[in-house]
Amino acid sequence: MHDVPSPAGSRLAKPPWQDALFAAVDAKARENAELRATIAQLNARLYRANEARERWKLRQQAWHRERAELLARIDGGVGGG
Repeated sequence: MHDVPSPAGSRLAKPPWQDALFAAVDAKARENAELRATIAQLNARLYRANEARERWKLRQQAWHRERAELLARIDGGVGGG
């Protein structure tokens, strides 16, 4: 009976590829975290860009209204004089 190896002893031995596997998983986890951070930054930039675009549209609409009012005054003043 003493010649049979114990299964408990073989469980304690680490496979030779385990360190490489854990290192690869750790590297992918870091890469994933970096990509998630980049995505969060890009989403924030996109949100700010959309806000700026909306403000630009509002300013542009105001300019067009003001221009139309000024042109209407000019046209009304020239012919009515």
